[in-house]
Amino acid sequence: MGYNLFFGDLASSSNVTGGGVDGKFSWMFQANIGREINQNFGIRVNSSFGKLYSQKNNNWFEADIHDISVDFLINMSNIIFPYNFDKSWNTNIYAGLGFFGYKSTLYDNNNSIINVIESTNGGHKYSSEINIGIIESYRLTDNIDLSLELSASKLVIDDLDGKIGGTANDLRAKLALGIIYNIGKSRKSYKYNSEPCRWTKANTEIVSLEERIDSLERTYVTINPCDTSTVDSDNDAIPDCRDIEPNSPEGAVVNFQGKAINQDTITQTNEVIIKDIQVYFSPVFFQNNEYKVEKSEEGTVYKLAVYIKQNPNVKVLITGHAGKKGSEEYNMKLSQQRCDAVKTILVNDYGINKNQIETKADGKSNILFEKKANGNRRVDFTIIK
Repeated sequence: MGYNLFFGDLASSSNVTGGGVDGKFSWMFQANIGREINQNFGIRVNSSFGKLYSQKNNNWFEADIHDISVDFLINMSNIIFPYNFDKSWNTNIYAGLGFFGYKSTLYDNNNSIINVIESTNGGHKYSSEINIGIIESYRLTDNIDLSLELSASKLVIDDLDGKIGGTANDLRAKLALGIIYNIGKSRKSYKYNSEPCRWTKANTEIVSLEERIDSLERTYVTINPCDTSTVDSDNDAIPDCRDIEPNSPEGAVVNFQGKAINQDTITQTNEVIIKDIQVYFSPVFFQNNEYKVEKSEEGTVYKLAVYIKQNPNVKVLITGHAGKKGSEEYNMKLSQQRCDAVKTILVNDYGINKNQIETKADGKSNILFEKKANGNRRVDFTIIK
């Protein structure tokens, strides 16, 4: 909900009052739906309706207005500052195009009608509009933001106030306080490197590469000029020019220098003994309030399945975790659902015996990161010998 401002022929020195002796409030309601393209850019469809009043000298007007527009948004907070997934404040600027509908009545100081602006059938007239604006929002919860928006719309008309002449085109501005609700996966954490590109960083890397190339050019490799096709007196495949022992016994096992190796010190065994090796698998991470395994996390589940297939005598413990927000009961349920989701993939997709899998819900009892909530929404794996 917000307030309309008018700038035109009948723009008053104070846009708060108008409409003759009674005084009226230029109210407006606004609603929009949008989508983030990535962390820096977004698009939305915006619509508003309301009343507009203004007076100047001996005339005043009222207008019934509404509009719809498509706006392209730029998140200046993410562009100017390093990307922070959990930040509270966001500043967006936008520009867009739309259609503006209006029906206006012009009055004199005695509240007598001077002029009515409407379509030929008595409805609203329409004009195109160009919008620019800024939105400042504050994060209240994972899904809800409080927003303050200031915008201006340039109209391709001169009769919004019922008076033609003077100012070439009329201008409408809005100041609105509202609530933004994030539908679906809230606070999406983008998978790619979110650090803004910096020319200074690129230049540093180029200089580093140039220094490495110069270093390689200064490196000389000394090659033994020995001709490997020369005489090999003991036939041990090491030419005499490199052979420390050019008269090794026939059939002797030699090293790269032609020196005989004492075979009595070599012990052969077909048994491979492996013990005390720590097997570690990366966690599987989840979106907020979600237990579906993302495509980007399926590789970890696949590696775990291969390991279990190759080691049929082992068991794996899947431990589920959740963030610190929400009740203990809800987070225990969510962390168990995350365990079950991974177990289902192992059993149904990879044919792992369900008796080799144990699950444990930890809820929010093992918070690793106080300020990085996405690191707490995970399942861990422990191999049980």
